[in-house]
Amino acid sequence: MKILIKNFVLRLLQIFYNLLAAISFRKTKLMTLDHANDVIRNAGYIDLPLTDNLPGLAESSIDLSIVVPVYNSEKFLERCINSLLNQNTDYCYEIICINDGSLDQSLNILNRIAACNLGKLIVFTQSNQGISAARNKGIELAKGRFIGFVDNDDTVTSDYVQRIVSGLYDNDADMIQCNYRYVDINDNTLFKENKTSCVLNNDHSLDYLKPISGFVWAGAYKKELFKNVRFNPGYWYEDMITLLIFARLSSKTVILDDILYNYTMHGKNASSILWNHSSIKSLDAIFLPIKLYDYSRDVLHLEADMPLKAMIVHELCWQFPNRSMGLSKEIRSAAFTIISNFLNKNDIYVLENRNRWRDLCNAVRNRQYAKWIYISYSEKYRSKISS
Repeated sequence: MKILIKNFVLRLLQIFYNLLAAISFRKTKLMTLDHANDVIRNAGYIDLPLTDNLPGLAESSIDLSIVVPVYNSEKFLERCINSLLNQNTDYCYEIICINDGSLDQSLNILNRIAACNLGKLIVFTQSNQGISAARNKGIELAKGRFIGFVDNDDTVTSDYVQRIVSGLYDNDADMIQCNYRYVDINDNTLFKENKTSCVLNNDHSLDYLKPISGFVWAGAYKKELFKNVRFNPGYWYEDMITLLIFARLSSKTVILDDILYNYTMHGKNASSILWNHSSIKSLDAIFLPIKLYDYSRDVLHLEADMPLKAMIVHELCWQFPNRSMGLSKEIRSAAFTIISNFLNKNDIYVLENRNRWRDLCNAVRNRQYAKWIYISYSEKYRSKISS
């Protein structure tokens, strides 16, 4: 009954904002681009550069390296590492734990387990620099032909390594993802991802990208994909690099229907921080994809194809308004100006008919601020309706 009532309320909110969007035709007079940048800078936002001067990659001598960024995770860390050690597999793999300046007992836990698993568990300690810098150090140290990522509060099934590596080798793939489930701290299932197994050849179409998750965990990547790409320290939403760059660099991506990864939901998840609607850091949701768009085109020489444009629309036109609801109208208006200018300058659009991403994109390109907000809210409530 509670679910029915919740769905009814969500449906009403969706309909309400759909109606508001349908009657919103007025165009907004945009502030100048310079004024918009001044507003955001004066609000305290710091525009960070992308990572450059990338270190080389280690020579590959094993099948898989699993990188685990660790920060103050004493409550969950041991079960995470034990799940990675207790694998039924014929493949050779290593676990690289990057202790990112933990202040609790995390390092002691890692050292204790590593002493019993020499050569299998590698522990590296650095000053606190954030999850992206920790992942980058793991990439630099990795000896695997493939590199995967596991968060320090999550677990994997006992056949995780076997299924991931065999899926990559058997299909000569550059990238693989598996299904996952969200669990509470008692391992009760909250949600299951149920994608169908498939092998995706990169034909630069929207159909290629649709089954691929934006999460960097629950999968692995051929080491060569990192030759000219790293995560960008200091930015929120660093996982968006998965779709904007890694999936597009990959010639072939495998999706497994097996649920091999358990994502633990609790009050201190990084995801709960990333959806802080009132933080000025939520502006990373526009500046990071813009920078990644330019980087993929100008440095990696990837085509500005429809998948890239669709992902940019997804991040800028749908994700951002929901991630920034607590910011002031002036800051959001300044962000809208920057997004509108970027989409029009780069001729970014969505072709599919009767597609909400297309409607959002058109609203931004046509300077219809209210319509943009109402459609994004409508889609937010629609996505929360339980099936």
